[in-house]
Order: sequence, then C-alpha cells, then structure tokens
Amino acid sequence: MQTWTKIVLVCAIGVLLGSVGWFTFPGRSTVASQDKSKRPLLSKLPTIKNCLQHVTVVKAELLMRGDSQVASLELQNDAQVDIVSISIEQIAQRERHATNLTGFKPDAPPETVIASGQRKTLTLGNLDANSPIRVGGALFANGEEEGCKSSLKEIHQLKDFNTKKDVQQK
Repeated sequence: MQTWTKIVLVCAIGVLLGSVGWFTFPGRSTVASQDKSKRPLLSKLPTIKNCLQHVTVVKAELLMRGDSQVASLELQNDAQVDIVSISIEQIAQRERHATNLTGFKPDAPPETVIASGQRKTLTLGNLDANSPIRVGGALFANGEEEGCKSSLKEIHQLKDFNTKKDVQQK
C-alpha cells in the first residue's frame, strides 16, 4: 500500500508543478513579447526625401497619436495642374508603410485631392528611425505623373482597384 501512496503523491506533485508552470510562465512571456513589439519613441523625424518636382514639403512634424508616433507632412502642389492621387511612404526592414490619397472612384471622373497652389497634410505611421520617409509619386488631373517607380506602380494599382465598376461604395 505504501508504494501506491508514493506513486499518487509523486503524480499529484507533478500535476501541481505542471499547473503552476502552465499558468505562470506563458503569462510572463506574452507580457514580455508585448513590451518588445512596442516601437521605441523617436526623438526626431526621419529624413524626408522627395521624388516629386512639383510638390514641396512645407512642414514636417513628429506627432503623438495615442501610444504611437506619426509623421505629419504638409505638402504644397506647385504645379499648374491639380493632383488626383499622391503617395508618401517609408520602406523599413523589408516592410512598406504608405499613405495614399486618391480621388479615383468607379463611374466618375477623378476628384482633386490637392488643387494647384494648395496644401494638404498627410500622416504616416509605423515609423522607423533609420529609414527615410519618401514623398513617392503623384498623378495629375491632365494625366501626367511624376515620382519613383515603386510609388507610381502602387498608385496605378490603387487607381485600377478604385475604378472597377464592381467595387462596393461605402
């Protein structure tokens, strides 16, 4: 009978230790992973590059939005033509974060997003301190375009998606 009691006691201790380990350690590891996934706060705005000749960055700020930081760029359209689509982006660690402002809609002519001589503020989140922010590309109301190839490709894909007739309007 003593052997049976010893076996039950060892099993009970094993189950107790396993339960404590199961409920204690995974909780700590998820808290640690949440802390690691938080982006460090930037002390200054990353470098800004401009691929456009007819758009000027008038003002650039690093702002807090809740717990995260965003870059706020005030852009001015210096062209004699309205802009119907524009993109700002940052490529960091093989990830592309972009903000695209587009006036394309199904069954309608494109709307102006930045009129000639006017300004518009765009924001970009998920910032990386070591990668530049790029004013990437723009499409103008007269059909002309300027900018970096990858940005223009993204703008054209967004245009094609937004001008499909089967897209649900919200």
